[in-house]
Amino acid sequence: MFSLVKTTAAATVLTATLAAAGFAGGAGQAGTSSAQSGPLRCEIQVTPSGGMLTIAGVVRSDHAVSGGYSFKIAGGGSGGSSNISQAGPFFAGAGEEVMLGSIMVNAAGAKYDLTLEVDANGTKLQCREKIGGII
Repeated sequence: MFSLVKTTAAATVLTATLAAAGFAGGAGQAGTSSAQSGPLRCEIQVTPSGGMLTIAGVVRSDHAVSGGYSFKIAGGGSGGSSNISQAGPFFAGAGEEVMLGSIMVNAAGAKYDLTLEVDANGTKLQCREKIGGII
């Protein structure tokens, strides 16, 4: 079983359980967690497909914003480890969802720590997740 647990205290806790059959068939559920400060929201989206996980950092805002982000993924499983950092500037129009970074990793038996930090128009948000388990 694979478990997605939100660990950011400032955001609503979200736990989604993804069954191994969903991974094998490529029809698994997507897990999403988010943090919000006023009209600005950051999210970490986890989508299983064919034994892999696509992990994406996303920002949404009710108003046009610009700023920077840092997206870090660390962990792995029996096949090796990953330590990935992505960062850069972004612009999001009013009501727009913008993908800030994305990575695909092996899901089988792996554990990952995910951190998305967003700094936009003076507002700072952080989404954190720990995902992993035996599939």
